[in-house]
Amino acid sequence: MDQSDEYRQFSPFRVDKTPKSPGIQYNPNTNIISITGISVPEDHVSFYNPIIAWFEAFIQSPPDHTTVIVQMEYFNTSSSKYFLRIFRMLQGILDKGKSVEVIWIYEEDDWDMRECGADYQSLVNIPFTLKEVKE
Repeated sequence: MDQSDEYRQFSPFRVDKTPKSPGIQYNPNTNIISITGISVPEDHVSFYNPIIAWFEAFIQSPPDHTTVIVQMEYFNTSSSKYFLRIFRMLQGILDKGKSVEVIWIYEEDDWDMRECGADYQSLVNIPFTLKEVKE
């Protein structure tokens, strides 16, 4: 185990959810990254740049399997560009011979979120599952 893996085991990543920005968490015990809530931050660059930097570091030495669970209520166009960037970055995990999957969760009557998930699914080359849940 290299030093970055050892460090990650003891260092969960967390961005608290606000009324305008999503909660983002990495649980090193389960290797699950979750992204939930609403994303309409006033300054997308200052909000997402540290998150992008964390993903870049994470992808350098990923665990054997990573699950990314996304359950958004709403996000704007600027946020959608960052989500696509993150999903495309996850390809780097596969390039290292490790596995990654995205589970896009949407409520059964939220066709907009289902369509967004389907769009991302068609744009990336990683395992991507759409999962409908009851409200």
